[in-house]
Amino acid sequence: MQYRLDQTDWTSPVAIDGHYMVAGSEVQMSATFTKDTNDPVANTRAYLLVLEDDPDNSGYLHIVRAAHEQNISIPNLGDEATVEHNFVIAGWDTEDLDCIAFVQNTGTREIYQAAHIEMVIDFEFAFDPAVASVPEGNGTAEFHGFCTNIGEANDVLTFALDNSSGWTAEYMVEGDPGFHTDPVVVPLDVGESVEVWMRVTTDSDVRIGTDYVDVTSAVSTRTQSTPGNVFNGSPAIMLVDDDGNRADELLVTAALTQSGYLFTDWDTYYDHASEGPGLEDLGGYDVVIWHTGWQTLQLLTPEDQAALMAFMDNDGGFILSSQSYLESDDLDPIFASDYLGIDTWESSVDSEQGVGIDGDPISDGMAFGLTYPQFWWDRSDDVTPNAIGTVCMLNEVGSRIALRAESRAARSVFYAFSINGMDDSAPDPNNPRTLLERSIEYVMPSSQGVEDGPVVALPSALRAIEPNPLGGGQAATLRLRLSEHAAAGAARLDVVDLNGRLVRNLVDGALPAGISTLTWDGRDARGNAVGAGVYYIRLTTTENSDAIKAVVIR
Repeated sequence: MQYRLDQTDWTSPVAIDGHYMVAGSEVQMSATFTKDTNDPVANTRAYLLVLEDDPDNSGYLHIVRAAHEQNISIPNLGDEATVEHNFVIAGWDTEDLDCIAFVQNTGTREIYQAAHIEMVIDFEFAFDPAVASVPEGNGTAEFHGFCTNIGEANDVLTFALDNSSGWTAEYMVEGDPGFHTDPVVVPLDVGESVEVWMRVTTDSDVRIGTDYVDVTSAVSTRTQSTPGNVFNGSPAIMLVDDDGNRADELLVTAALTQSGYLFTDWDTYYDHASEGPGLEDLGGYDVVIWHTGWQTLQLLTPEDQAALMAFMDNDGGFILSSQSYLESDDLDPIFASDYLGIDTWESSVDSEQGVGIDGDPISDGMAFGLTYPQFWWDRSDDVTPNAIGTVCMLNEVGSRIALRAESRAARSVFYAFSINGMDDSAPDPNNPRTLLERSIEYVMPSSQGVEDGPVVALPSALRAIEPNPLGGGQAATLRLRLSEHAAAGAARLDVVDLNGRLVRNLVDGALPAGISTLTWDGRDARGNAVGAGVYYIRLTTTENSDAIKAVVIR
């Protein structure tokens, strides 16, 4: 860098400006690269880096936690290129992060310019959830969220609709007389929030479409495009690819594609630093398929299982394909029993065949062989169901290698064998496509989408917790919303640990309809400060239950 500047009288041909912010589970970073002089630049590639100081009290500084790179073109004076990327936070301490950007000649390796990217704290806005489905098509999906001024000064925010999906989209900001498409200007004092809705009316096209509400801060001039993703003509399916660095998920993606399902692929290893989706990521999906393939290690962490329990408590359907889950040291007995319908099991019973059960909604008429790349990969389990579970697949000697369960508001299917052993070219019904089609149909939630017409009553839910993480001596502000139906009955608000044990009850009785704000001082039922770790705030009403993760640091 110094050599380059020596040759150009200490002027760089490229200027870099940008910002980043911590929003939920992501670091959102944007950098603009501008050709600033007439000095030539070529083969330009932009890099965005997230750094962390002293991770895990190691004493090391400027550890690269995540990076994004892409080619840009800025050949002429005044040319600009903006690079944006959202980095998933993977156990980082967000208080110790730093972001930088640089631009380099990929041929000579010459760095034209590097710059620190400043953190912006102005407003926070997201739809909760950001996913909705219209499984039959020709319907309406609705999104809802809060926009909060989290900056240090009063602000004026401009809202605008970005109708990118091609469907009919409208939005409404709290105080508006109805849905519309025009920009809205809203002054917000520090700490003040405003509610925002967006609705999208679809047609018969089977596709995922995204519309946005853009928000611009007058103080920072930053514009954030907040997406609402609509799965039209299909359930909203998330495939969690938890097979390490393998490609075992291709069997599942091919089956889903052949059946015409729309889905997103959460690749834990390559895209998410070996972390599964949190509850905020699962929100809005109808079905989650968790597939571990031939993988046998690091399966379904306590955090994963807690998020899935909350997802199923909110009517989400779940399919688990894992022949090694029951051998995990992280096995959550409550999740296995109350959500998967498992009583007891025997590990690694070996299975050469899968045999269906007459009349079963999933396996009726099935009989297929199972083959393995290596004989020691035959690790299917014999699973005994409890009162909510039902056996839905046997092996050649009668061992129970799959269960379906009806748990509270949701259903699940558990394959205790690897479906990668199936022949994906076998005729119906003995192939993964038919198995997955029947399983998805079984676990699909009973109510889907939002009917056309006025804004419907929103279900009771926990909306936000601030601050999060919660440091020593701080109190967390909890924002929740109750429907009129839920407010007519009893409600509980509990703090529980990762094992579901009660830490403290915050509310046991009535709560009013609409939005309420409560606090938790980070203490247990005895008044002692809780230890550092992950906790869940769980809201239970006569209507449903919902949970939100709270991280405590000391």
